[in-house]
Amino acid sequence: MKRLTLLLTLSVLTGACQHLPEPTTAAYSLQELYELSGLAPLTDGRYIAINDSGNAPALFILDRSHAPTALIQTDLQNRDWEDLAYINLAGERLVVVGDVGDNLHHNAQS
Repeated sequence: MKRLTLLLTLSVLTGACQHLPEPTTAAYSLQELYELSGLAPLTDGRYIAINDSGNAPALFILDRSHAPTALIQTDLQNRDWEDLAYINLAGERLVVVGDVGDNLHHNAQS
């Protein structure tokens, strides 16, 4: 898989950007996506998914039949990831993660 960049939206006005490590093919099950918060199609027919807050800051790759195939671990904080999108911006492939949830009103900026 070619290198992806993760653009993590911390609020409407600020964000962080990180090049993602290569995915690992370590086995995981769909049960690890028990709090699925975002799902986006990739250009090759696969999908990328994230969990909601309280879970590891990881991105899950699913094949066309939605079977888990790869995992990308990040060192970012999953404060309250709510959704994601996969975009191509001027030739740069980006995964945009919206870290915008705040159901418990812990973030003064929300």
